[in-house]
Amino acid sequence: EVSDGYARNFLFRKKLAAAATPAEIEKHRAKLAEREAERKRLAEQAERVVKLIDGKTVTFQVKNDQGTLFAAVTPAQVAEKLSDLVGEEVPETAVRLPEAIKKIGSYEAKLDFVSAAATVRLDIRGA
Repeated sequence: EVSDGYARNFLFRKKLAAAATPAEIEKHRAKLAEREAERKRLAEQAERVVKLIDGKTVTFQVKNDQGTLFAAVTPAQVAEKLSDLVGEEVPETAVRLPEAIKKIGSYEAKLDFVSAAATVRLDIRGA
């Protein structure tokens, strides 16, 4: 609840608020239902991905076999490799690396989704 003048002169003009007409209320309810459906879809996708990925080992072949890499393995590269492996989209933001991967070896990466989590072993090998 705000004063009429504040609503008309500031909030409505800057599109920070809208009058609570029946049409606006219905539009808001539809938007909330759409968000809830999207959230459920993403949660189901996360569950499928976790079932397929949890405990798996993913191998990366890098160009340097002298122990250090020319460039670090990034969460985006890990997400792309996992997406190819399972056939479902794995968002880059879900991949948590313990540190910057700049050396050949084995590492453990965590996948944190909103409703599920998984652990994946990354095996970095030289070419």
